[in-house]
Amino acid sequence: MGNDARKKFIETATPLFAAKGYHGVSIRELAQAAGANSALISYYFGGKEGLYAAVLENLFMPVQELLQSAQSRDSADSLQTLHMYTQAVATIHTKFPYLSKFIHRELVDPTQFLETVVKKYIKQIQNILHNTIGHSLAAGCFRREIEPSYAVVALAGMMNFYFLVKPLIEDFVPDTQAKNNDYVNQAIDIYLNGIIQRDNEDKEDKEDKEDKNE
Repeated sequence: MGNDARKKFIETATPLFAAKGYHGVSIRELAQAAGANSALISYYFGGKEGLYAAVLENLFMPVQELLQSAQSRDSADSLQTLHMYTQAVATIHTKFPYLSKFIHRELVDPTQFLETVVKKYIKQIQNILHNTIGHSLAAGCFRREIEPSYAVVALAGMMNFYFLVKPLIEDFVPDTQAKNNDYVNQAIDIYLNGIIQRDNEDKEDKEDKEDKNE
């Protein structure tokens, strides 16, 4: 019963917080949306702050868990981890369309949870991607001039920007809901084609070095 009640509060609070922000939603409104006594918010979450934090955790945790799962299965398969990240982002944004609103609100009008929850998960995801790209760089799979930190930002930007601006692009990209996977697949293909080390590039580099030594 307890888990069901917690889940109900999180599900009903998510769209409210997304639409009005943390400060714009009252305890009474949250309780009415869940069809429960407002005292239960304190009982299960310790107050509105705890419920808001639980909502954010519910949005960010799946991406982190999927990446950790990919790493534990085969830490050497960097491409698989990057592909799983892109699919996770698409899945989370599709399942939780409010995520982009939360990110935007926390950037424009930050709460205490920008540091304690949002940045915490972003940092953990960033570390996994940074290590993944660094591993491939060390193995010679990616172009050696690639800077892992910038590469992570570029990938996160390609994956999340599409979902952040969907209300704007719906006019010129028909049926965006059905196109989510198409976009994600094409974006990761474009990204990887930009950072993967090609055999002919190795050959050209060697030839350039030989020319300079002559």
